[in-house]
Amino acid sequence: MEQLRGIDASFIHLERNKNRFQVGTLLFYDVSTASNQFVRFKEILATFRDRITKESLLRKKVQQVPFGLDDPYWVEDDNFDIEYHVRHIALPKPGDWRQLCIQVARIHSRPLDLNRPLWEVYVIEGLDNVKTIPKGGFAMYVKLHHAAIDGIAGNDLISAIHDAVPTPAQNVDDGETEAGTGPSVVDNLTMLTRAATNMAKQPFRFYNLARKLPPAISRIRKGRKQGLFSPVSKSDHTRFNDRVSGHLVMDAAIFPLDELKAVKNAVAGVTINDVMLAIVSGAMSKYLNAKGEPPAQLTAGMPINVRPFLNNVTEQDANNLVSVSKVSLENLVDDPLERLLSIHQAAQETKAYQDALGADIMLEVSRSMPALLVNMASRSLHHVLVSESPLVNTIVTNVPGSQKPLYMAGAKLEGMCNIGVVLDGMGIFHAVSSYCGTATVSFQACRAMMPDPQFYRSCVIDTFEELKTATQMALDSVNESEPQSAEKSEAKPESKSKSEPRPVVDTDNTLETH
Repeated sequence: MEQLRGIDASFIHLERNKNRFQVGTLLFYDVSTASNQFVRFKEILATFRDRITKESLLRKKVQQVPFGLDDPYWVEDDNFDIEYHVRHIALPKPGDWRQLCIQVARIHSRPLDLNRPLWEVYVIEGLDNVKTIPKGGFAMYVKLHHAAIDGIAGNDLISAIHDAVPTPAQNVDDGETEAGTGPSVVDNLTMLTRAATNMAKQPFRFYNLARKLPPAISRIRKGRKQGLFSPVSKSDHTRFNDRVSGHLVMDAAIFPLDELKAVKNAVAGVTINDVMLAIVSGAMSKYLNAKGEPPAQLTAGMPINVRPFLNNVTEQDANNLVSVSKVSLENLVDDPLERLLSIHQAAQETKAYQDALGADIMLEVSRSMPALLVNMASRSLHHVLVSESPLVNTIVTNVPGSQKPLYMAGAKLEGMCNIGVVLDGMGIFHAVSSYCGTATVSFQACRAMMPDPQFYRSCVIDTFEELKTATQMALDSVNESEPQSAEKSEAKPESKSKSEPRPVVDTDNTLETH
């Protein structure tokens, strides 16, 4: 019997009202690489049927323990029906980017059925007016419960359901799915007996946590004395830090990865993560200023993959092996380049703090919390998340994807964007993904808080253009200050003027690459 652990279990316990812990990925395909330049839905269905035999979690559902006395279990779904999970839809004409965003946001806002395996896939046709999707292409939206997967595991799953070549081994859809090998139900007596055993072990879990805390506290104190880090500024309240409506919007901007790297390389020590945080900082500031709500101090929560820091990670460990760090977005710094440098410094301090705390502390905390206590706390979740001083103002994730092409039933994957969790107190989520030379900044928000996602997208694009201009000007200034020979000076051509900024609002409602 496989029991949900730690963070995984808490995502089930905390799912109440309009707080839904589910994540997704929107994928775009070119069918010109497929046989006959056409992909039938039954071929996609056959591919999933084949992959499910290798991804056992896709066949499992959650079974709750009576009275919520313990964490739930993963059990085989005896009535598993792949055609319930893999669905086929089409957009109405004209089939543009805006309609696709609206459709995906609606799907994402609907809760998954906790009585079935916690995933759904939507194959979406009718996209001929989405500029970056070739004619005849299609999209696929994959939605999973966060209890089953985190960003890194989700990326692995996306790779697992695809092929590395356009001509995969033949899948024969015989209408049958191989039966699972695990139990299809855990009887109540067994679960209650285990619950009693787990409760008896609880003091030992608290002891293990308590044993790790003093060294961590000592390291933190030492780090502060050495000036390695200081407390992160508090998060000020914005329109995104109230209770959510349950209705979502989403959009995305795609950038050439080389342009992001050029900005990163122009400033010593800066990372792609720093650049992404700078883009989010500028975009949120522009949006809130346009609404007449000039932002005070903004912060972001950044999930950190802790797998590399843990020993003996096994299949029995939680599917979500992450910690979350809090980073100042330095939005009060007006100059784009100075803001990037300030964010880099803040991120370095956050990393030093996380190193001092220890990667496994947050996981230990989640594993030490009794299920009954988490269940009780979930009833007042919104009171904790919605306050005048929120935990963070937004979440920013960055999950690098494959830099080699992937294929679904022969169709080439052209691009992707990730979709995250919107909760009370955190009504906007930013997800960064990369694939084959492009990087996508997607965002999801409560529709009541952001009724105009296209405008926010323009804020994201405009911020990146400003950042590119600022870094280029800095490089030009350095180059001009270098001593030159008289011959070079005479032959020096007039500096090229900056190109006019490209439009930042899509008048034709199509997804553009920037």
